[in-house]
Amino acid sequence: MDISEQLSRRKYHIGKLGFGCGVGTAVEKPAYTNQIQNFDFVITWILKGQGRYTESGQTYSLHDGCVCMRRPDRDYRLALKQEIGIRLYLTLPQSVYPVLLRLIPELEALPPVWEPTRQDACFEAFWAVYDRMAELSSLELYNALPTMIHYILRITGIEKQRDGDPILRGRLLLEEGNALSVTEIARRCGMNYHTFRKHFTASQGVSPVQYRIRYRVSVAKQLLAAGLSVGEIALSLGYPDIYSFTHQFTAVTGCSPTEFREGRG
Repeated sequence: MDISEQLSRRKYHIGKLGFGCGVGTAVEKPAYTNQIQNFDFVITWILKGQGRYTESGQTYSLHDGCVCMRRPDRDYRLALKQEIGIRLYLTLPQSVYPVLLRLIPELEALPPVWEPTRQDACFEAFWAVYDRMAELSSLELYNALPTMIHYILRITGIEKQRDGDPILRGRLLLEEGNALSVTEIARRCGMNYHTFRKHFTASQGVSPVQYRIRYRVSVAKQLLAAGLSVGEIALSLGYPDIYSFTHQFTAVTGCSPTEFREGRG
């Protein structure tokens, strides 16, 4: 199915949603020719269009098929030609960016413009985000975070890089909001539990179990600061219930999630 047919089968445009998130398509003449830095995190897949993107003094050419990533901690200028373009975009607010960097630290070192590989798989991942966000209310959008992460990993090529390293693959599985045991994660990485634990600990400095706990608590702090409820955070991080999340968060930080949000931690 080509892109025009895919566009015709879905709503034309979703745009901004709750928490400043947005996903959608644009088939139009750009409404601007110059955009100086804003504070959103935006990944735009330019299926048709021309322009320039300048970041930290270096200028990149924008052309049909390329992807442009705008990060809120960078100085940049975007210039698009006044012509009909087709773009697929994902927008997340600045408050979510630190969480993204915890989930995908490779984003920090990526160039801002690149050519995606495995385009069919990238289209599939984009439409999964698009359709998922269309199903949710603004109060439920945290449920789309795993789907967004999957798309970002795929469109950036980070997913393929991680697949080549079993420890990185294991780390990704530990970071996902799932209930997989470490034994099952080790199996998916082609190792038994003891071998995986040994190599993971040597690489990351902590055991897989401790890594998962520290990671979840670190992300939970970011999500609490972003305004999500305790129940939403527990669900998005893969805890079976609020009690389990609150108990683990308190054991690690010395205060409950609510006390942390109120600044008493």
